[in-house]
Amino acid sequence: MLRITAVENVGQNACLKVEGRIVGNWTREFEQACEIVLAKGQSLVLDFSDVRFIDQGGLVFLKRMSSQRVCIIKARPLVQALLHGRSKDPKIDGAL
Repeated sequence: MLRITAVENVGQNACLKVEGRIVGNWTREFEQACEIVLAKGQSLVLDFSDVRFIDQGGLVFLKRMSSQRVCIIKARPLVQALLHGRSKDPKIDGAL
């Protein structure tokens, strides 16, 4: 399950609180939520304090987003390792 909640916007910055697992079909929901914010010209802050796991599809999407106005904050150690390519899965390593 995945929950995405818009947190109060401050100027050109929008914040989405993301909770759960970014996996499978939920990845597309996550992508759409991010794309809606970015289409408005806002920078995007992603609060990942309650994200427990991100699959390869989610990591590939986040890699594409890394060149845009996106900042990830409060990621758990496992999620940080996945985001920075320190997983045990060679298909995921280096994804970001």
